[in-house]
This record gives sequence, C-alpha cells and structure tokens, in this order.
Amino acid sequence: MKIGSDGLGKRQLTFNFERVLRDEVERDSVVIKGKTTAPVIWNVTLVVGPKDMPNLIPVLLSPLVLRLFWDFLVYKLIPFRRKADPAKISTEGG
Repeated sequence: MKIGSDGLGKRQLTFNFERVLRDEVERDSVVIKGKTTAPVIWNVTLVVGPKDMPNLIPVLLSPLVLRLFWDFLVYKLIPFRRKADPAKISTEGG
C-alpha cells in the first residue's frame, strides 16, 4: 500500500499491514499495526473504533473498493481465472 501526506510533498511511503489486535484499553476498538518500508522505516499504529465507522464504512463499501476486492478475489485467489485487464478497471465511483 502507498501512503502520503502533505508534509511529505509528492513522496509516497510503502506501507505493509502486519497484524490486527483487539485494543486492550478500548475494548470496542481494534489496533492495526504495520510498518513503512520505503523510503523510511516507521512503525505505524492505527486504532479504529465505533466513532470511526461513519467515515470508514462508506470508503469500504465504495464501488471502487468493492471492485478492487472483487478483482482480487476473482483474478488472484482463483488460479484458473485470467488476470484482470488494468485498462478495463474503472477509476470512477463514489
């Protein structure tokens, strides 16, 4: 995954998810741990809780993310399927 911020300018960081855990302090939340690997190595911790759901759910259920998920399932996990043509994947959606 690529991530960036205004403070990085045009530079992007490569981020890898490592694990998801239940938050020991806020029991109704999960902790997502990962690490950036390029150009710098940073340990990253995200805490996602109920208050984040109104913003997170529309992103996860957006047509673009659902299409990405579907293409991954069909073209990467099922070995007898052909690969997706990147030119045919829509870049429009909500």
